[in-house]
Amino acid sequence: QTAIQLVMDGIPGDFKSFEMKNPARLVLDLWKTKLLYPGPTVMVNSQGIAKVRIAQHPDKVRLVFDSTGAKLPSYNIARQGERLVVTVSQSINVTGPAAPVLAAPIVESPAAGPELPTAGPAPAYPAAAPEQAGMVKVNAVDFKYTAQNSTVVVKTSAPVKFEKRENPEDLIFSLVLKNAKIPPELERSLDTTEFASPLNLIGSFQSQPGEVNIVVNLNKWVPAQVRQDGAQIEIVFANPGASVSGPVPVGPVPAGTEEIAPPSAPAPAAPPLMAPPVSAAGRAVKIETMTGTKIYTGAPIKIDAKNLDILDALRAIAEVSGLNIITSDDVRGRLTLKLDNVPWDQALDLILETKGLGMVQYGSVVRVAPVRQIQKEQEDAFKNIQQRQNLRPLQTRIIPLNFAKASDIQPQIKSVLSERGTVDVDRRTNALIIKDIPERIQDIQVMISSLDTRTPQVLIEARIVEASTSVSREIGVNWGINYNSGPAWGNGTGLNFPNTIQMGGAVLGGQLDPISPSILNTAGAQGGAVGFTFGSLTGALSLDLLLKSLEAENKAKIISSPRIMTMDNQRATITQGVTIPYPPAINLAQGGGGGQQWLFVEAALRLEVTPHISPDGTVVLEVKASNNTPDLKVVSGGAPAIDKKEAETQVILKDGETMVIGGIYTTKDTETLNQTPFLSKIPWLGKLFQDKFTEKQRNEMLIFLTPRVIK
Repeated sequence: QTAIQLVMDGIPGDFKSFEMKNPARLVLDLWKTKLLYPGPTVMVNSQGIAKVRIAQHPDKVRLVFDSTGAKLPSYNIARQGERLVVTVSQSINVTGPAAPVLAAPIVESPAAGPELPTAGPAPAYPAAAPEQAGMVKVNAVDFKYTAQNSTVVVKTSAPVKFEKRENPEDLIFSLVLKNAKIPPELERSLDTTEFASPLNLIGSFQSQPGEVNIVVNLNKWVPAQVRQDGAQIEIVFANPGASVSGPVPVGPVPAGTEEIAPPSAPAPAAPPLMAPPVSAAGRAVKIETMTGTKIYTGAPIKIDAKNLDILDALRAIAEVSGLNIITSDDVRGRLTLKLDNVPWDQALDLILETKGLGMVQYGSVVRVAPVRQIQKEQEDAFKNIQQRQNLRPLQTRIIPLNFAKASDIQPQIKSVLSERGTVDVDRRTNALIIKDIPERIQDIQVMISSLDTRTPQVLIEARIVEASTSVSREIGVNWGINYNSGPAWGNGTGLNFPNTIQMGGAVLGGQLDPISPSILNTAGAQGGAVGFTFGSLTGALSLDLLLKSLEAENKAKIISSPRIMTMDNQRATITQGVTIPYPPAINLAQGGGGGQQWLFVEAALRLEVTPHISPDGTVVLEVKASNNTPDLKVVSGGAPAIDKKEAETQVILKDGETMVIGGIYTTKDTETLNQTPFLSKIPWLGKLFQDKFTEKQRNEMLIFLTPRVIK
């Protein structure tokens, strides 16, 4: 067998369970209970139960136990202190009295007179077990109904001390029996909603060793009178329209004074206004109303009546819907209406709105009263709750945090505190010091458990790829000429001055040889070069010719891959490079005697990123990537220029996905033509007086980004 325990902060109150089919499931309703469990589902997968679905309703918490097969396993629901234990088994029978049973009023009649029928068989109890020393045993918990009163009868093995507790706000009356015990078969809930009684449920259970609780759930607050006669205790409530007058005898009740069957037969039948549907549930209908859109799910009904008493109309709707409707004395008047194929819940709203009435629902019981009266009751109840909270003692709770900073969560905690609540931060231990009423502290603990979670981490990898290609070509002819005139060369000038003349030079970028100035220097020519020299016999005239050609190709590829890990919503930076100092600059505003300072410029590979992980698993990145390098080709004042390559953007990526976030592509084409004037223009021969240089450069940079969520 498998036991599913529902842990509460007090003794479990009233509950109700019932089975449903197609598919098979068990529904458990916990009345006037607040849900603190954070999840909507609990997986079981044991003993025929697949999972438990949990949901909060305005007046209850509902748990649905889904079966793994077409039939529910054997189950039992029992109270154990501050726990409600649901036991299930596919192999053994664990069924026990847990769900509320229909109350059958006890009949106490003298022997004389006609025998009255009963609503059901009286429960048969097993023989009493040996009692503990001084412990009083509860022998019976029954319900007695008359036209005037509704009475809870508790029979014990001996007179017992008790304590009366009243909770008008929650409509709960309880009687605590001291130094008492109750057999397991009497730990149950009696359903009394079929009677015209202020009682809904009567619960009896062992709250703790030596203490038995008798809890009465009311649909309207009615003062109770508790009377004890020896080993019998009676809790008397006046029925609607009646009052508890005089002492109620404890003993035989005269025949004919008790109503045994539920009060459905004696009421006068309303005129046949409706065609009752097969089921009270119908197809959902969406209706636009003055207050917005409302969805009605009731089965369609038909009403055609003139001058109909509103009480008869409400009674007819109660018959169709299966609800128990109670009206106040102020609900009166007549209606003329014709409704055809209208959901019964919409018809109920129309009737109430027409007469200025409102309703408050407690489970299957609906109370109808004027709207102003209900609003005043709700305002009074709210004021009463506030007054009770102001009178309740405060508790102090120190809650340490594991992952979040206490100062970051403090503003959210302040929003749920009561008027008297306070919250302080202990920075040394990273804890919150909360002082408030117990209910608010429980709400705050649930909020903190949701906020104080592990922050996910992200590994960001960037790749900066740079590729450059350059091709240069040069082809041309360099000319050189040298002319000498003087006696040494046999061509003197015939003058005293100038007696000797020497003239020489190079064109189209040619350079003369420093050792033999009469010829061109071929050593400085890159690529391939061929030199020719033509001279006279006497050496007076020489002509030099240099043919040269050049083709050069350069390729370079640089890959930079910075990586860094950071937490969600936290900025991270990684840098690698150099800081270049620039010479002091004189402050011109102060003249030559002004202050001097060095300027430091960073030339580095840098990645700066801030990630955010969204609920669907994607990563939002705010990223700035740069690769700044010194350019030694451009130098000013002894310091190089900075070649900047940067990208700053915001992108959305999936976990492990790679994206190109930016790229730069540059192309540079250079063509230089050196030529001799006039001679280079001669067709065909002009090529001999030209020197042509061409260069093509291609530079490309791409930035790749890949986030990886660390789980």
